[in-house]
Amino acid sequence: MKKVVEGKSIKKYFIASKGLIGKTEYVRAVDRVDVDIYENKVLALVGESGSGKTTLGRILAGILKPDEGNILFKGIDIYQDGLTRDLRHKIQVIFQNPDSSLNPRMRILEILGEAIKEIEPEISKEALEDKAASLLEDVNLHVDHLYKYPHELSGGEKQRVAIARALAVKPEFIVADEPVSALDISIRAQIINLLNSIQKSLKISMLYIAHDLRTVWNLSDYVAVMYLGKIVEYGETEKVFRNVAHPYTATLLTSAPLMPKEFKKLEIYPVGEPPSLIDPPSGCRFHTRCPLARDECKSLDMELIEVDSGHYTACPFLK
Repeated sequence: MKKVVEGKSIKKYFIASKGLIGKTEYVRAVDRVDVDIYENKVLALVGESGSGKTTLGRILAGILKPDEGNILFKGIDIYQDGLTRDLRHKIQVIFQNPDSSLNPRMRILEILGEAIKEIEPEISKEALEDKAASLLEDVNLHVDHLYKYPHELSGGEKQRVAIARALAVKPEFIVADEPVSALDISIRAQIINLLNSIQKSLKISMLYIAHDLRTVWNLSDYVAVMYLGKIVEYGETEKVFRNVAHPYTATLLTSAPLMPKEFKKLEIYPVGEPPSLIDPPSGCRFHTRCPLARDECKSLDMELIEVDSGHYTACPFLK
């Protein structure tokens, strides 16, 4: 399989405090992470709030420059070689909250028109309206929505418009950052099914960031589990969900409601609250909350090891 996106040793720290005399403290949002996204495949990135998922997604989308590491899109380093206008079109983002990603002062036709003109600057008014209407049809919205403002639409309709805008520039890679978490639960399945249909029909590669493991199971080909800035388990979704190889992944599956019983073979519950990203634990970062932790976990390096073909974990004890 061809790699569309390659992230190598990605590191991103944010300054938490900077004293005049004391040392500078950093939030270690992403701490030397490797990640690959394949052609026409969906990689789901899961983990608790504060694990670094959104930061990593923004780095891979070319929005946030890493402190260290390289991000290659089809072999082009988007930060070292530069994110050209053409390359920017090929990488798009669907944000969590459509209310903040759509301009409230513009009609839907204007919002989609801006994106269409990015790749067809000389397009006529009539052709632009036709293309905008076609985009709305692609996301199951009526053409009448073209002449409405965002505030006249429901949450699900606004997110469909955001998806249509991303598709307007014919992307090859989309970062979907928790695109259904701000929607009513009755609408979420519709948006997930829409994303699934679009991804398969247009053969788009996708990074899908989520909390809800049910949507991950339905949408993704691969899954990466992130904890305190590190990826602790990675592999094909089927393998990871059916043969959990890291205690943290087991806790996520155990706590997820309405998941098939075969995914809950390990009834493991975390202890306490997540540590601070300013001063993460030494060794395995999950050892302070892991009910299966051993003494050696306090000094064990969290390097991924292969437990099955293409299935990796940072825990050598849960195989």
